[in-house]
Parts: sequence; C-alpha cells; structure tokens
Amino acid sequence: MGIVGARVPDRGRMTVIDVVAVGNAIDQLPVGPATTADFERLNDADGTHRYEVIDGEVRISVPGTVHHQSTTTQLTIWLTRTGVDSRCIVAGAGVVITDSDNVIPDLTVSRAPVPAPSPKYLPAADVRLAVEVVSRSSRRHDRDIKPSLYAEAGIPHYWRIEDASEDFELGRVEAYHLRDGGYVLHAGGSVKLVDLLTSDRVPFAGW
Repeated sequence: MGIVGARVPDRGRMTVIDVVAVGNAIDQLPVGPATTADFERLNDADGTHRYEVIDGEVRISVPGTVHHQSTTTQLTIWLTRTGVDSRCIVAGAGVVITDSDNVIPDLTVSRAPVPAPSPKYLPAADVRLAVEVVSRSSRRHDRDIKPSLYAEAGIPHYWRIEDASEDFELGRVEAYHLRDGGYVLHAGGSVKLVDLLTSDRVPFAGW
C-alpha cells in the first residue's frame, strides 16, 4: 500500500507527504502517540484511506493500483484452491500487534476461521501469514519496518510480492518463515507470481 502521509506524535499534528483528502478522519487525530483505539477511530471515520499506527505514528495510505488489487484477489483464489479455508483469508484486515503498533497487511491468513460476528481487527497471535504487495511508495515499510513488527509478534510466515503493483506479469513472490526471531527465505521461496498461481499447492517447505 502506498504511504501518503504521516503524523508527528509529539506535536499532535499531521505532516503531509502528499496532499490527500482525509475527510472526517482529520477530526479524529489524537494528541500524543496514537494507540489501538485511535487506529480504530481513524479507520471508522474514513472509508477511503487506510490508517496504520507504527510506533505511535499514524500513516495514511490510499488504495493500490489495479494490478495491486488484482494480485491480492488472485492470491486469495489460489490459496483457497490449494486447500486453505476461505474463512481464514482476509484482505485488508487490521492486525493489532501492540497498543502502539497496528497495521493492515494486504492479505492475511489466520490460524483458524475468523469467528462470527466478525471482529474489527485480528490480534497478531491469531495470524499465520501476512502478505504485502510492494508499491513504489511503500517499499521501506513493506521490506523492513512491517516485517520486523510481524517477526516480533511471532507471525510464522511473511510473503512479499515484488513488482506486481506496476505489472502483474512481472510479479515475484518472496516467501519467508520465522526462525530465531527473524524471517529467513524459504528453500525455493523466490518464485514468479504467475508460476505460483498456476501451481496446485503451496510450494514452500514448512508451510
């Protein structure tokens, strides 16, 4: 997802990286470091943008490109075809890691079917896999910051999709699993997205 804004928590104001319409959510900006409650209020107030809280700072993102969204959709269909319970696959669900770290992976697979009535967000302990589709403006977050948070939270698997946001046919999947508190690339864990989506099983050992 593309990062277009960030809040400076010690000043209680927003620093705009790229001018966007944030609607009613502006009125919900907290004073001081943001928390899970602020994360919830901001996303409830503005259905157009996504709000994440990382180390108490609010980061605003806009919907991805058509190819970005198509990647998420195709991965969902493929995971279901390989036997993953569709009730465990959620696109754009918030994940609560700590009170000051609340993020929204592009795709999430939970350890068990999401219960009904549906919760607003998932605790990190319930997440088996987090997937990020990298866009130009989110590279640092998707490659470094967010996987570090996922690893600290003990999420067993992290997949990063490179290049698909601009051209689906060029997409490549980098699949990582948790080991000794950090992510390491699966054996054979770097594959072309189109090849992965035509396979009939998840090809990564330990998945």
